[in-house]
This record gives sequence, structure tokens and C-alpha cells, in this order.
Amino acid sequence: MKMNKIMLAMLALSVSGGAMAHGFIFEPPSRDTLCSANYSPVGIKNAECGQVTWEPQSSGENADGFDTANPSSGPRDGHLLSVSGESANYEAMNQQSADRWYKNPIQAGAHDFTWQFTAKHPIHSIKYYITKQDWDPNQVLTRASLEAEPFCVYDGHNSIPGVDSEGKPVMTLTHSCTIPQRTGYQVIYAGWDVNDTDKTFYKAIDVMFGEDSDQPGTPSSEWKVNVGSINPTIDLKAGSKVIARVFDQAGENTRLSVTLDIATDQAGMKANWAHDLAVKINAEQGDKLHAGQKNAAGEITPVYGLNDIYTKSGSPVSRVEIGINGAGHEDTTSVTVTGLKDSYSINNGKVTLDLNLQVQGKVAIEGNVFDANNQVKGHFDTGLLEDTAQDITLPMETVMPGNYSLVINSTQEGNTVPQQTLMFKLTSQDASGDYNYSWPDGLGTYKEGNRVLQPKTGKVYECKPYPYSGWCNQWTSSATQYEPGTGSNWQDAWIEK
Repeated sequence: MKMNKIMLAMLALSVSGGAMAHGFIFEPPSRDTLCSANYSPVGIKNAECGQVTWEPQSSGENADGFDTANPSSGPRDGHLLSVSGESANYEAMNQQSADRWYKNPIQAGAHDFTWQFTAKHPIHSIKYYITKQDWDPNQVLTRASLEAEPFCVYDGHNSIPGVDSEGKPVMTLTHSCTIPQRTGYQVIYAGWDVNDTDKTFYKAIDVMFGEDSDQPGTPSSEWKVNVGSINPTIDLKAGSKVIARVFDQAGENTRLSVTLDIATDQAGMKANWAHDLAVKINAEQGDKLHAGQKNAAGEITPVYGLNDIYTKSGSPVSRVEIGINGAGHEDTTSVTVTGLKDSYSINNGKVTLDLNLQVQGKVAIEGNVFDANNQVKGHFDTGLLEDTAQDITLPMETVMPGNYSLVINSTQEGNTVPQQTLMFKLTSQDASGDYNYSWPDGLGTYKEGNRVLQPKTGKVYECKPYPYSGWCNQWTSSATQYEPGTGSNWQDAWIEK
């Protein structure tokens, strides 16, 4: 099964608080990894994780010897993801319900597992268990929830991550396991036995099985592409607004946005507004978007908690972001971004953004730049900042002309601060003024001789003379044959310049 990979070199391996750092599962990301702005490969998906937000690498460290037949071995039932001594700072990982955690889409069969290490320990072994098909996801995880034997055992031969045969640093381990057949929501329970201590690191990977290769569900489900999530982290007061902001390859599409007005403090409770926003998305944009939790049959139902947002295959929607206007919990945390220009000129395929972050309060900040195809072209992590200003130099390479989004995610003491999205354009150094529009801006008004920059190809296309010019404006999300440079019949309408 193919999985998207994100270069580990882009991750800042910072450690907060001086705690001893160890490791976590990066692919498919474990429950604790998805709590962390610093480490998650897909952004924060799990909220209210306590200390794990800052130290996923330290969670789950407990006694060796886990055995499903021996309740006294390893961590005790109901606390299978605890740290020795059961520190309350890490106990959030033991919470369990059908909608508590983000679920990685997955299939049975061969699959790569990648661990990211932040300290060098010899690897004795790594064992992987899986929940029984009929386990109860609304009960805390116990030995009785799991199959008696691990479905995969990796023998580490006491190897130490650190350097390869050429002396280059290696702080990851990737190996393959064959995942047994399941349907619906399951948990993979993994234990990395460290050879030079009496401890094992226990991790949970929340997964959703389905036959579709991109997202959980069955081929009969038309909602297969996950474009965002409603991940409630704060209670809101009456008078606040929550906005589902919809983006396609041209940038923000305000015609598809959905706004939820919070009428009462009760409606502003985080579980309530998350559910209500999902319901409203389905009511107002149900032909383009669907929000909720998806079951094994592909049915999507709004829940009081984390709701994923889906669109159909072939939809122009690339992502949905949740913004909040109004009063939440009482704090004075804010992140202000300055220095971003409206437009930049590409020089030899490169552009550098010079930004300044003004931070009030105590937050960790992550920034990602997305191109028109929703690919990450730039990234930064600040680590923990408090009441300060910080300059950011963000170089980008192999970029092409088009619309770009700078997405700023901030995390404050386990809670995510409302996301910010800032738009800008990149233009060709040699093509300044050489086109009239950036596709699909101006669609419906194109005429003979108009030149359009196609962000998907980075090339400029000129609308042909009459009678062919009429085809230049013939485009919908379900009829793309005349889209310049990419449609099946684009050459009937356009000339590549």
C-alpha cells in the first residue's frame, strides 16, 4: 500500500523542558504524534493531549514485558499508554471513545512502519498487536481488547540508531509488517523494547480500515477525499462565529464557506459547536462537502467532537480550514505575522520569504507554504516562544508561478490557537505583465488574445481567435476538457506561449 511520505529532514527535533527524549511512530502516525505541532507529518489532528503535545517522544514509557495473558506484565489494563508512575501529564493517551482520536486510513496487507528516534537506545524488539474485530471502542484499551499474539515482531538485534555504514546520522527505522484483515475502527498497539533500560515505549495507532486506497470507506462511498477536520479545542462564548473556509487551486473560495453563529454559551461548548458546524456544512454544501465521522460502510455522521470533512474524487476543493472570530477561553495569546508581500518574483526557480512573528503569550508555531496543487513548498517550526518577536527566513525551491497559501498553526499548552492563512502570488521573473489572468481568475470573461497563467504547469496560454475563443470559458468542476494545459481538449481553445 502506498503512503505519502514527508521528508524527515524537515522536522525540527527540539525538546522542551529538559525531559529525556526517546521516540514515536511517524508513519503511520501514532496517537501521540498526531498531538504534536512539532512532529506530526499531517499537522495537529488530536487535541487536549496534555504534556504529549510537547513531548510525544516521551509518552508511553513503562515497564518491559507486556503480555496479553499476564495482567501484571508491563502497564496495567486501562492504562496501557501510561508513563511509569502514571503521571497525570500523560494520562490523556488512555482516553478512549469512538470519536476521541483521529483515525489513519489503512488497508490490510504489507505496510511500512517508521519510527523517529530522538535519543540513541539499542533496539531489542518492536511488537505490534491489534484489537479484536469486535472490540468496544468506547471502553478503555485493555489486554482483552487485543488479539493474544502480536501480528508482527521486529528483531532489533540490539542495534543502535545513530549512524549508517557511511557514518551518516540515522535517527529513523523503517520496516514492513503484514497487517491482518479488519473492518472499521481498530487500534494497533506497539511496544518498542529498549535494550539498555528496563522500559518499553508503548504507542497506539488509531486506524480506519476500508477498501478505498485514499480514505477509509468502501468503493460505493462517493466521499473519499479528506480535505480537513473540525478539531474543537476551546469553548466559545455567545456572539462568536466559527467559519469553515474552503480552498481550491485558485485560493479561498468564499462561495463555499459556511459560518456558524454561536447564540449561547451552551452552544459554544466545544463538542456542541463542532457537531453543529458539521451539520450546517452538510446542509449548506452537501453536494460538495460532507462532515462527520465515517464508518466502515462509508456513511458519514456528525458527532460531538472531532469531525472530518470530505469531498468527492475529482472535486476542485483542496482543503477546508476552521477559523474562529470572537471570544473563547480567557487568555491573551496571539500570533501576528508581518512581512509577507502580495507578490514575489521567482529567480532561478527560487523565492525567499522574510517574515516576522510577534508573539503574545506562550506558543509553539508551525508554518507551511502550499502551492496551487496543495503541495508543501516551504516549512518552519519555531519551538516554544513566549512574549517575543522572531524573524523567519523561509527559502523555497523548485517553485512555479501561481497562487500560494502560508498556513500558520500555533499551539498553546495543548490547545490549538485559531489557524491563520495568508495568500500571496509568485510570478515568473521573465513573464511580468506577460499574462492577463492566473487561472481560473477571470473565467467567463476570456476573449481572443487573452493570456492566462496556469499554476498547474507554470506556463502561459493564449485564447485562440473566434470561433474557437468561445471554448476558453467552457469549464466546470465536472467538465474540464478545455482547461488550459491540462484538459483533454485544451488545444482546441488555447495556444501555449
